[in-house]
Amino acid sequence: MPTITVIRNKGYFGYIRTAKIMADGVEIGRVKSGETVDVHVPDLSTNLYAKMDWGWSNPYPVSNVKDGQTIYMNAWFALNPLRNIGVMPIPIALEDAPR
Repeated sequence: MPTITVIRNKGYFGYIRTAKIMADGVEIGRVKSGETVDVHVPDLSTNLYAKMDWGWSNPYPVSNVKDGQTIYMNAWFALNPLRNIGVMPIPIALEDAPR
């Protein structure tokens, strides 16, 4: 079970909210804006994503994850109201580099 570090950069979307870190529908951690957490990724997982209420980010493939790796949770401003209410993927991405 690899352990990764998730750094949530400060960004517009969900600034005062806590994001859940999910692995194939199972919550593996929570992270607030500007916070850093370590999470354990279950061995048979295929995708990671961020979730807030009924909205979720695009998936990040677990095949890219290595033990001890740092993943950045980057949020950005979105004018699209469908993104803000979770009809489309929320404007948060799990990425290999900070924005």
